[in-house]
Parts: sequence; structure tokens; C-alpha cells
Amino acid sequence: SQSGKSTLLSIATSLFYQKLQLSNETANYLIIPINWLLHQIFLDDIQKIYQLMVTTTLSAIRGEHMEFIPIMGALQQWFLSLVTIPAFPPLPPVAIHFDPFPKDVVIGIGRRIHDSWNKKNGLEQFLFETMNFPVVMAHAFGFKNPVFVFDHFESCGYVIEPTDRFSDSQDPVNISNLLCRIADNCPFFIASQDDSEFFTIFTINDYKQLSTERMITPNSESREIMISNPQITLSID
Repeated sequence: SQSGKSTLLSIATSLFYQKLQLSNETANYLIIPINWLLHQIFLDDIQKIYQLMVTTTLSAIRGEHMEFIPIMGALQQWFLSLVTIPAFPPLPPVAIHFDPFPKDVVIGIGRRIHDSWNKKNGLEQFLFETMNFPVVMAHAFGFKNPVFVFDHFESCGYVIEPTDRFSDSQDPVNISNLLCRIADNCPFFIASQDDSEFFTIFTINDYKQLSTERMITPNSESREIMISNPQITLSID
């Protein structure tokens, strides 16, 4: 706690975005920032997790594609209604007649969400569609990939048990494990307080890890560690 993880995460992400600007690549990557500590209190509420992923993703798309601002409010309400209305709702007319808008792809995304939400054994599928929402929406709107920026990643280490809605689902679903599977195919920046727990579920061979663990002993209370202008190298890979 208070060791500078979030600050370093911000510096790294800002540097990455500056490189995207310099290489004229900002239109190819959608930044998805989530501080899981702020949302930890409702991780047992599946609908609120879904709402978080939808609103965060659409907000990011709105920032990169300002021409879609007129329809984003209606589109967000449509996606949120998929888990409240029994029948599959049609896209809002304002979105259908908006050109260019990937309506067929978006309808397909919505259909998978709605179908998994209404399946008794659809818990894992619905949570996968929820966490994968930034990926499919980024592709639908012409981005190569989302870029996940997760702070306090350990806060999403939550296991969701099947509820009455998903009464035929046998196994619980680990949110952090699911996110790791999805993020493994995208660029990502992740800060966590307990790296040992993180790497038990996320295996990656090529990474840069900065750690200050045990650099101050219990008998060195008057000492501090200061990292001035931390050196971060981002390669083309």
C-alpha cells in the first residue's frame, strides 16, 4: 500500500498512449481503464459487473469516435436492457439508421449476451461475454484491440457461485481468472498488490516486473525508497 503502484501504472499507460500518438496508431487501440478496488463492493452482483463493463467500454468508444455520441445513450440503454427484458429487444431506431454503424455485429453481440443470460447453465458463458465485451466491441468499431488498464487487480479475485437464475450451472466462476484469459490476447497494463497470487493464475513468459519487496527491513524505519523518473522501455512487441 502507498508504494507507488498506481502512479507507475499511470506513467506507463501515458507513455504507451504517447507512443500511439507519435506513430499515428491511436485509432487502432481502445483504452479500457478499471480500478477494481472501487468496484470490489458489488462483485457478487452479476448485473452490476455487466453494467460496469458496458458503461466503461461505451464511454471509451465515445471518446475515440465522437461521431457516435448522438446514439451512445440509446445504445447503452439497449445493452443494459438485455439483462432486464425477457424478450430480445430490437436495436433503437436511432442506431439502426445511423451510418456508419456496425448494427449487424452489435446485434450479434447483444444476442449472445441475452441468450447466455437466459440459459440455466449459462453462468460461465454470460460472464465470459461480459468480460469479453470490450474486445468484441473494439473489433466491431474498427479497433485492433482494447488495451486493458487494471489497477488493484487483486480486488477482482472473486469467485461467483451459481445463483437461482443459473441453477443448472455446476461450477463457480473466478472473475480474475476469466479476465486473465481474455487480457492475454490484448495489450495490457496491470498493477496488483500481491504478485505471487497474480502469477498463480496468469502465466506469461515475457514480462517486466518491478518490485521493492524486502528492500526496507523492519529495523530501518527512518529509510524511504524514492524512484525518480523510473526507466520504462516499451518495444514494438
